Amino acid sequence: TVTEGGGGGGGGSFRSPFPGRNSGKIPMRPIPHLHLPPVATWLPIVIVAALAILIVSLILGYLAIRLRFSYFDCVLDRSDEIAAGWRKYKAQAWRYFVASFWVGMGFLAVFATVSVALFLHFKPLLAPLFSGNKEGAQAIPFGTVIGAFALVFLVVFSLAIVALVVQTAMNQFILPRYALEDASFRDACVDLWDDMRTEPGQ
Repeated sequence: TVTEGGGGGGGGSFRSPFPGRNSGKIPMRPIPHLHLPPVATWLPIVIVAALAILIVSLILGYLAIRLRFSYFDCVLDRSDEIAAGWRKYKAQAWRYFVASFWVGMGFLAVFATVSVALFLHFKPLLAPLFSGNKEGAQAIPFGTVIGAFALVFLVVFSLAIVALVVQTAMNQFILPRYALEDASFRDACVDLWDDMRTEPGQ
């Protein structure tokens, strides 16, 4: 048996690679620096990928709207032929697609504005947490951090509810007016508002 203190048999010793209790602190190895490629290398790839995703999303969204109009026609006429509604509501589906696109862009603009406003408002509060300033981070009251995250969650949740209501109104009330009355987006919204004022509980 080979022991570190010698004892028993030969005088051999074995040094453990692990530090003992009295050997002091474990030496920390420096974290290797990550060498990122220059922006000019990956930025064009990101832009092309983003444009490709946007184009594919728009095409799929348009096809989904065309199918939605076709399904509405099938339910209305009690038919199982999708081609008839596909040809019949081509113009209405395109106008509805354009209106939906601008409604979505408007919502994204509102979401971006609110996000930037929240970021600028809470930036002085959260800066020590992400800058590695331990003293500044420890000086921030825990209740303040929880309140900030709760406010952000409340705002995001409210925007999600608004988006759900708008999407439901578009699908359930605006789309039928496009199909049945060949109405414009403005006329469909005016009719929807009149119906809501006439029967608030519907």
